[in-house]
Amino acid sequence: MKCYDSCRLFGAYQAISGIKDNVVLLHSVVGCNFGTMGFHLTRDMSDMRQSCTVVSDKNIIFNGESSLREAIDNAIELYDPKSITIISGCVSSIIGDDIAGVLSCYKHILQIYYIEGAGFKGKLEGGYEDALLELAKNLVFKEDKFNNPCINLLGLNYDDFKLEEDIEEIKRILGNKVEIICVTADCTIEEFSNMGKAHLNIVFKRGRKLAEFLKSNNGIEYLEMDYPYGIKGANDLLDAVGNFFDIDFEAEKNIMMTQTLKRMKKAYGYLQSFYGLPICIFGQEGRAIGLKRFLEEELGMDVVCLGINEEGFVMEDFIEKVYESDAALVFGSSFEGDIADRLEIPLIRYHYPVFDRISISDTPYLGGRGAVNIVEDILHYVVDGRKNKGALYNEEDLCLR
Repeated sequence: MKCYDSCRLFGAYQAISGIKDNVVLLHSVVGCNFGTMGFHLTRDMSDMRQSCTVVSDKNIIFNGESSLREAIDNAIELYDPKSITIISGCVSSIIGDDIAGVLSCYKHILQIYYIEGAGFKGKLEGGYEDALLELAKNLVFKEDKFNNPCINLLGLNYDDFKLEEDIEEIKRILGNKVEIICVTADCTIEEFSNMGKAHLNIVFKRGRKLAEFLKSNNGIEYLEMDYPYGIKGANDLLDAVGNFFDIDFEAEKNIMMTQTLKRMKKAYGYLQSFYGLPICIFGQEGRAIGLKRFLEEELGMDVVCLGINEEGFVMEDFIEKVYESDAALVFGSSFEGDIADRLEIPLIRYHYPVFDRISISDTPYLGGRGAVNIVEDILHYVVDGRKNKGALYNEEDLCLR
């Protein structure tokens, strides 16, 4: 199942799995567990807080409620979690298991949340949005505001290729002038419930329903932004936060510019080859648009094909446009390797799911430092792809003997 048309369960899993003291229990078939786990493994193998009832033929005939009880008991014994989130799949929804009735037997033991994740009831984005909202509706948010400026970050994802590095880079950019209370992709239940203490939510194009809920119930304003790739992306983030809190970030901007340009000077000769280079990008709205702006406005590339994973998007049409283009680079997920292979051009992985690369070094993709790392990765992929026959290289021009 390819993520651009993935099911509701995958979105719910992605939204909830970033809560570190919570266990995700999939009440579904083994394939759902295998798929979600497979996309997660390269993120952090040491943090596998999930289980599955592995719905069988017997459950289909006699119902899967006993299997759900057994799985909950096992999860409690194995993980000793603060909470468990049940995400149902297609089969358990079709056979009509009384999940709410099963969960009522555990309400005196620990908090258990339930999210409907059947694929026939929606797609990935809907599952993501509804899962965060459902969790919020079941929590009591602490509303006493902190005195210093505080924000929450929504839209970063637990399975992001550079999640931890990007979070640290955002914190570094903001410095000690603004505190981040909660990043929904990397938090505890306690930190999630502390979201009500913030003054502002920054929404990277995902988590809108949660942001609207917090505005309606807790009076927290929110700002929607694209991912802050590059110097301008980081400056836009600083301007948005600075204008809201009346904070001057000019010193931080100047330092970031100086440090980034110092690094980029080493690649100046190579950077000139980027001007007008045709590329294609596929990804979620905030990521793809933010990356497009960075690559075009800061590196001078030409995005000839842009595929945004949204309602009505037809992947087959996008692929056909890419094949007909003169694209020399593909930016996307591991799944877009098929496109890159056919065109014989490099693939830069930046977008979920990335299951054939790992990131264990301190190399973010966001902000000024991220710009340096993206440029470095592009150059390395281009050099490594010297035998590609696509728009980057012509074998006859290499004078190979």
